[in-house]
Amino acid sequence: MRMLIAILLPPLHFFLAGRPVAGVIHLVFWGISIPLFFVFGLGIMIWFVQAFLATWDLRRLLQEEQATLIAEKMAEKVAFAQRPSEQ
Repeated sequence: MRMLIAILLPPLHFFLAGRPVAGVIHLVFWGISIPLFFVFGLGIMIWFVQAFLATWDLRRLLQEEQATLIAEKMAEKVAFAQRPSEQ
């Protein structure tokens, strides 16, 4: 669902990701691309660039989440291994 939002509504992705400055910038470019859609198809190119940037950002966020989860699990295993064994 997040990927679909990033592709179809790039400004909304940035607002939901907690990056309002990027969301406003993309919203301005998105507003410009709508009228340019009818002029030589420039709007499609602008939208494509925005969708690319939003999906790139989403992949980065997902990779950070995954890396954090892996690091937490590894820290738990190390802490468990270093705990003195009780017999």
